[in-house]
Amino acid sequence: MTWEDLKQFNAVVLLDFPDIERYRTSKDDIRRLEELLHRYVHEGGGLMLTGTTKGNQWGLERNTEELNFFLKSLGAEVLLEQ
Repeated sequence: MTWEDLKQFNAVVLLDFPDIERYRTSKDDIRRLEELLHRYVHEGGGLMLTGTTKGNQWGLERNTEELNFFLKSLGAEVLLEQ
């Protein structure tokens, strides 16, 4: 994905947020896409994250640590509440 691809859209929905521990060989690619998404949000794009829909039905086993790492620079965090 490039900036030219992403800026065409008003909002992006990520149903599965990548888990670095699970996909260590893709870490650099994942971090690059995170930076692209940070730019997108800072420039006015909408972003909805669900964490994960894998494992326990509808993502009850969320990857909150990785999500919060991503969200920190956006001034947001996932609360550990159900």
